[in-house]
Amino acid sequence: MTRHPVLLIAFNRPSKTRMVLEKIRLAAPKRLYVAVDGPRPHAPDDDALCGQVRDLISFVDWPCRIETLFREDNLGCGRGASEAISWFFANEDAGIILEDDILPTRSFFAFCDAMLDKYKDNEQISMIAGSCFAPSRLFEGFSYKFSAFPLIWGWASWKRAWRHYDYEMRTWPNWDRAAGLANLSRGDRFFENHWRDVFERMYRSHNKVTWDYQWLFKNFECNFKTIVPRNSIVSNIGFDIGATHAGKAPWYVRKYGASELHFPVTHPSACEVDPRLDRYMHRNIFNVSFAHKTKIYLKTAASLGFFQHSRVDVESCHE
Repeated sequence: MTRHPVLLIAFNRPSKTRMVLEKIRLAAPKRLYVAVDGPRPHAPDDDALCGQVRDLISFVDWPCRIETLFREDNLGCGRGASEAISWFFANEDAGIILEDDILPTRSFFAFCDAMLDKYKDNEQISMIAGSCFAPSRLFEGFSYKFSAFPLIWGWASWKRAWRHYDYEMRTWPNWDRAAGLANLSRGDRFFENHWRDVFERMYRSHNKVTWDYQWLFKNFECNFKTIVPRNSIVSNIGFDIGATHAGKAPWYVRKYGASELHFPVTHPSACEVDPRLDRYMHRNIFNVSFAHKTKIYLKTAASLGFFQHSRVDVESCHE
């Protein structure tokens, strides 16, 4: 039984939402928050599907206080999710967050409970991740390490951390002008240029379709640390035709599948970001590397006809 409340963010996938609820049922939280976005006006099936998802609260058959946030209108993946999280932390000091396509293992809840308690007063720790896309050798026998990257496929956090979140990223221009990103990159120009481009586009977007880049930016700006388990303790079941943003599961999802985390937890010797872990994710997960940038450049140039008379093999430019 998990000691912390759980927020489930859902939309129009009743079969997947039920699968996640079955896992939450095993953890039996005493308080469960369920946020369901409203139907899209251009999607005629959404009305019935969102209704089926809302009806799933009848599946809750353990002693539990249920709080619901059922939207009449569709807010989308950006405002819908971020406002649900803000609603959750307006009522709770700490808790666990799952979306309707994230299937947790049993040890996910136990790990979140342990970390939420251990680091509740450490304001440099912003969250606990459920996923890990790196080799276990980088963890040197510890159950977890610290990263600058907040991985949000199943996670847990505190009100004290989420209060920094800003959907509009209003502090981005000043932070960038003050060399915040340059200082964080430690001379890695590929890292700096990549994230400046991402954050600038997100900041200027009038129709933000996601919420997580804003959370990533705030973690960078505040120099926050994320707890990352040595192996994934959640799996993403959303890579199918019904997903909003997902398509084919990326290679690292297929390679680093979910498994139970062994207890008791072995703590790292220092509460510091591991540069090797982050370097691996820079290059392999976020594709912030010279090889990847060169590959994209050559593909773009080839598509514009720059290499019509050459023998450059674009696909051979592997990372």
